[in-house]
Amino acid sequence: TEVRNVGAPKLGGPFSLVDMHGRPVTQASFRGRWLLMYFGFNHCPEICPDELDKILKVTGLVEQRHGAGCLQPIYITLDPERDCCRSVREHSAEFSPKLLGLIGTPQQIEKTARLWRVYFNRPDIYDNKDDYLLDHSIITYLMSPDAEFVAYYSKDFTFEDVAVDRHIEKYNKVRDPFQ
Repeated sequence: TEVRNVGAPKLGGPFSLVDMHGRPVTQASFRGRWLLMYFGFNHCPEICPDELDKILKVTGLVEQRHGAGCLQPIYITLDPERDCCRSVREHSAEFSPKLLGLIGTPQQIEKTARLWRVYFNRPDIYDNKDDYLLDHSIITYLMSPDAEFVAYYSKDFTFEDVAVDRHIEKYNKVRDPFQ
């Protein structure tokens, strides 16, 4: 029996980026794993660090209940002008070795952000090319092991509110109704 959501937003899709170790990755690279994805930038002073902390707390809770490695936290930089593999790797390591940072060319980032309907804007006018803030959506996305959009969480959600467990249990029950 196939279960499909009716009226779910069309979010996500095939992307091609590079991970923080310089390895090419696509959406297919993550098939079989739950993903908790956040778009931000390394130089974000407050919101992005808070959101990354939140998804890592969620990851820890989910792994306690469902096993290590079942949920991959992903951080995609929206600032390819300043964020390279090394800086994204260092930034991600400040939070957790579990956090996987992804980067790309400006065109790849723009295309991927568009697939997720992530708004972002770099100011046209700034005093220093290395000193500016990006305006962007503050949303975390949950993807199923089948690479399908499941849920999104805004900045207002606490890590206790993020119901990843409920989605995993529902998914597993559909896959194996005798659980």
